[in-house]
Amino acid sequence: MAKAHITYKCTNCDNRSPVKIGRCNQCWEFGTFEPVADENNSGFVKTKSTQKATANQSNVAPLERKDYSHILNWDTTKKSSKEQMYFDLGEKEMKRVFNKDFGIRKGWVYLLWWEPGIWKSTMMLQIVKNTKWWAKFWYFSGEENEEQVSERALRLGIKDFDVYNASDIDQIFATILKHEYNFIIIDSIQTVYSGSIEGWAKTQLQAAAEMITAFCKQHNITGIIIGHVTKGGELWGPKYLEHIVDAVMYLEGDRYGSYRFLRSKKNRFASADEVGIFEMTEQGLKPVHDYKQRILDEFEWQVWNTLAIGIDNGRPFLVSVEVLITESQNSFPQRNVIWYDRERLHLLIAILDKYVWCSALKEKDIFLNIPGEVKYKDNGLDLAIAVALYGALMNKSYKSHIFVWELTLMWKLQKTSYHNKRLKEIQEDWGDSSIIDMSKYKTVKELLKTVR
Repeated sequence: MAKAHITYKCTNCDNRSPVKIGRCNQCWEFGTFEPVADENNSGFVKTKSTQKATANQSNVAPLERKDYSHILNWDTTKKSSKEQMYFDLGEKEMKRVFNKDFGIRKGWVYLLWWEPGIWKSTMMLQIVKNTKWWAKFWYFSGEENEEQVSERALRLGIKDFDVYNASDIDQIFATILKHEYNFIIIDSIQTVYSGSIEGWAKTQLQAAAEMITAFCKQHNITGIIIGHVTKGGELWGPKYLEHIVDAVMYLEGDRYGSYRFLRSKKNRFASADEVGIFEMTEQGLKPVHDYKQRILDEFEWQVWNTLAIGIDNGRPFLVSVEVLITESQNSFPQRNVIWYDRERLHLLIAILDKYVWCSALKEKDIFLNIPGEVKYKDNGLDLAIAVALYGALMNKSYKSHIFVWELTLMWKLQKTSYHNKRLKEIQEDWGDSSIIDMSKYKTVKELLKTVR
């Protein structure tokens, strides 16, 4: 009998190669190629496999149609009917990201990821604290033992929940069925393996994720899986993980800062453009409901300061722009940027030099800071930054105005993404008087010289 030809397949992107290579030339991951039997290169093997599959079709039992009439009878307009589909998180900032009205959907599988030390496990324990009255929790920790997790839980005020330290997926499933848990947390997916699966770490990870997702769907169990990141900042493991789960969240923030931002990357049947803000305290992650007021408390109407409305993952934020311009002592002037895109700043300096004759900017050191620990690559901050640069250079202040326009390379203004959402944010807090009516000005240069 002819043997199947052996080829190698990347476990991250399914790229194939006739020989084993160290780095995939498609996804650029290292050590992801594993041997597979390529039956397409053997007509005899392919024919036998096809005959075997055809013969087995008569022995397979057909699927039975399930009754979903209970879902059709739900009155989704009533809060009480909708609540039975969710675990109520209670906390507004968390519900904003998971589901703004209720919380975590029953029977769904969520994936939470980001860098180590960002307090992912702490957030999971706070979810346990907020929902343990409605759910029977099981917390699996493959990285820490039971005492370490319990000690952290006690600091958050959680005294009673089940935590295990295990790695075998079959043992995990047996434990869940025995104790009838309906909400499980896997911390983390990188530590789970199956004895029936052979292969490298990424193969084990993909197989474990598939088994956990299928198990949760079959038994209507809600699951949250914690994942890690690569050195490049991407989710470690096959991209396939993000496809098989129902929602993908990531907890981000400056490791040395005090804020953490919970964002949604994917959310089936719910909004995926929300951000929850939390502050690190001794009692855990506390929700921040007054973020806008904190920005205003530190803001001063000066020649180097302007206000704008930025967009982070679809949510509008008040943004304070601070600019400092000094005489340069170097051959090449400095361009120091905090929480903004440096290349975008260079572009705005070039536009001001070309169309407003601010050639002095090219010879000076420029420092740009956006307080708040949120990094923006938002083109909607263009006009605010250009006005701050011009105001700092010309010693001119622009009080009581909030700038939300984007600049083109031809020195024209155009509407930003989420433009109406930005204007609505301004109108709710400051009224229409803070919005500049661009129809009054023929050019942006005229705006810079006349607006006060």
